[in-house]
Amino acid sequence: MSIREQLSKIVFKNKPDKTTPISAGNLNQLQDNIENALREKFDYSVTYVTDANSMEEQGIYIINSVAVNLPFDPDEIITGGGLAWLIVISLSGFDPVIQIALESKTFNFWIRKSDYFEEGSWSEWKKMTRPERAIMSIEKARGKVNIPTAWEAAKIIFEKSNSSCDDRLIFENGCIKIGKNVNKVLVSGFTGGINRGDGGDKILKISVNDEDIIETYLSGQNESSYQQLNITPVLIDVEEDDEISLCIESGLAQELELLKTILTVEVIE
Repeated sequence: MSIREQLSKIVFKNKPDKTTPISAGNLNQLQDNIENALREKFDYSVTYVTDANSMEEQGIYIINSVAVNLPFDPDEIITGGGLAWLIVISLSGFDPVIQIALESKTFNFWIRKSDYFEEGSWSEWKKMTRPERAIMSIEKARGKVNIPTAWEAAKIIFEKSNSSCDDRLIFENGCIKIGKNVNKVLVSGFTGGINRGDGGDKILKISVNDEDIIETYLSGQNESSYQQLNITPVLIDVEEDDEISLCIESGLAQELELLKTILTVEVIE
């Protein structure tokens, strides 16, 4: 992935809204937010410098950070451009190659890069959009799950999904598959009820690639009753193509009745 593509995926925290006053204090805070976002995104150091001669040959360097007037696209913002907070970045310790700007009237972030082959030439400004929230819940209606062997996990095969995401989360094979550019997710599970009268203790658990992550336990009873179970949200590390599933175990081999059951995954990073 190119440096520009990596920069375009940075999530800038504490982004102000259009009612935020333009002041030196607010602009300084935005500068800090941008610099912190860069430090969090890249493994190598991000250093603020004022003297280009003091830079080493490795890392990302913030050469300057100043308020300037830039000619943004009038169709996107306003005719004549607007005040922006500009950060100029060097990736090698020599010439500046990346500029990130914050437009003051809409608080949109913009990025452009220098032309490697033509000194002083820059690409067009491109808006940096924050990724939409990616969350997916998959559901299974009331029904029975076959457990052929005691204490052997049976995967719950979900029937439909409800999501507000792109291809970062994928509904596949009755579970949730991790797509591209996802490192951390929040997972949780729920069933409206397990019939305790079916006999045997029960375990509801979330697994990644059939490896147990978190579980909740329910003791069996002789009388017929339904017990709701929740798996509290937990943050986990994931990789592309990981499969997240919800499984059920029982101390008895049986067909176990479950009420409506839900598995939810939310992309955090």
